[in-house]
Amino acid sequence: MSITHARFTTRKGIITSVGFAALVSLAYVGPAAAQAVAPPLGTAGGFAVLGTNELPTTGTATCTTSTIDGNVGSTGNSITDTGPCTITGDVVAPVTAAVVSDFDSAYAAVTTLNPVCTGVVPTTTTTLPPGVYCSPAGTTLGAGVTITLDGDADDVWVFRVGTGGLGALTGTGPNLQVVMGGTAQACNVYWWTAEGATMTNATFAGTVLAGTAAAMTGTSWEGRALATTDVTVTDSIISGCAASAPVPASAQPIPTLGPGTLAGLIVLLAGMGLFTLRRRFV
Repeated sequence: MSITHARFTTRKGIITSVGFAALVSLAYVGPAAAQAVAPPLGTAGGFAVLGTNELPTTGTATCTTSTIDGNVGSTGNSITDTGPCTITGDVVAPVTAAVVSDFDSAYAAVTTLNPVCTGVVPTTTTTLPPGVYCSPAGTTLGAGVTITLDGDADDVWVFRVGTGGLGALTGTGPNLQVVMGGTAQACNVYWWTAEGATMTNATFAGTVLAGTAAAMTGTSWEGRALATTDVTVTDSIISGCAASAPVPASAQPIPTLGPGTLAGLIVLLAGMGLFTLRRRFV
């Protein structure tokens, strides 16, 4: 709204349209730039490894010569340990129907909450700010590639692989790395795949929500491996994320003033100060 003639008068002073425009600027804050939104994982977020396929074919979790720092779950009746495998959290088999439902909801919510892609999923060495990165088909990350996700502790990254309906995420090292920069957190990174996710001889960060299976071999993984079917961990280390507690409805973010609004406030206060002085001495 353009204000060109607004003017307030009093007996001995005038508030010009400049001050009024500044007041309006305080009441209106323009829309924020599109940001990635983390999907609500619910009870599924409490697992570092989770295979969720439902009957008649249950999801499985298989661990071989690996360390998993976190809970491991599957819809099957057991977790398969084919070698010396260390699990620091709980082993839950089968998981409850609520866990499966929460995973399914989170998987669907990734696209619903992040419909606009702000960039493409990279396949070469690069540094990425927070955002939503998409690939219409499968994505392959090769040896020597380093993807640095640089940002603050509250920033979120969402990667959608296979937005066209088909596509898997495949990473093969050596020296393949997805790492965090600044104070960014791996647990604020989400990889959604239409099909499977496979990492071999890599360093990886983030929560994978795989449309089929997830597998890692010789990989150091900070985050979660959550799959629609099976998860296989071989010669790898997974450092899971703590489940996020829901934010109470009363605990809403405190509004902040952007640079433009702050400038308007300064102009308004300066105008009011001059107006007060004028009334005092005129």
